[in-house]
Amino acid sequence: MPNTKKTTQTATAYPTVEQYDRWKSRANEMDMSMSEFIQAMTEAGLKKFERDRPDEAFQEVRRQRDEYYRQRQEAEARVRQLEKQLQRTERGDIEDYIQNNPGVDVQEIIQHLLNDVPSRVADYLDDLETAGTIKQEGDQYYFNAEG
Repeated sequence: MPNTKKTTQTATAYPTVEQYDRWKSRANEMDMSMSEFIQAMTEAGLKKFERDRPDEAFQEVRRQRDEYYRQRQEAEARVRQLEKQLQRTERGDIEDYIQNNPGVDVQEIIQHLLNDVPSRVADYLDDLETAGTIKQEGDQYYFNAEG
């Protein structure tokens, strides 16, 4: 649509003489009128500001990244806590055995732990199955890739 009085609006700017001369020189280089040049450069400037403003999709990806990072931190903390509990369980059992059997030697401690292995394994398997890490089919256990 051609620019007519009905389709255009006057806008006034007051650049410095140096700015105006620079704009006029650039407009001539681009074979544009001053009006066309000012319109084009104003639109280009507006697009730059729109591009510099983070869009909602980028902000959503950043929010998700931060959430996943927080979840990972929590999971790592939970793993460390469980590993400490496991160590304390084995260690605590040895401490209790020594406390209840003063003067016990290493072989007796080892034998005590060996005697307790079947019940520990059953408990560990139950925990792993409950957590969905493994699945049992008959007397056989399989890693649960879905868990």
